[in-house]
Amino acid sequence: MKRVVPVIGGVVFLLFAGAWLFWRFELRRLRSPESVVHETGLRLPDHARITATRAHLFSLVDANNFDWLVLSDISLLPWATANMQAETGGWAHIRQLSELGFPEEMPRDSQFGGVWRESRRSRGGREETAYLYLAADGRVGILSTFRP
Repeated sequence: MKRVVPVIGGVVFLLFAGAWLFWRFELRRLRSPESVVHETGLRLPDHARITATRAHLFSLVDANNFDWLVLSDISLLPWATANMQAETGGWAHIRQLSELGFPEEMPRDSQFGGVWRESRRSRGGREETAYLYLAADGRVGILSTFRP
């Protein structure tokens, strides 16, 4: 019995360490603009850059979901209107873009500007949705995936 406890503890530690390493590798992978193409089917414009990422990998309800904080020197609005559809209604309560994520990394005074959406079917037939939450000036955005 005395030997079982350390063995179980070691197995649990290895499981948690492996999950943590997997999560860290995913965050590193998400820093690449190609990860946006792979996960959403959308290609960011050349003037956009990814400055922060988040990964939601261990959900019992949803599939893996990802977030990218995207900054640009010029507005992302023309790209959003060309590649996505405007999402209307239900967003009046949001004032600051940081309320939707990345509060530490978000540029100060990034006022919420609107939401754009793009849906597609995955190879497995599931609906996957990408949301772009833009700041009022269009130069800051949060691109998120949602896979129920």
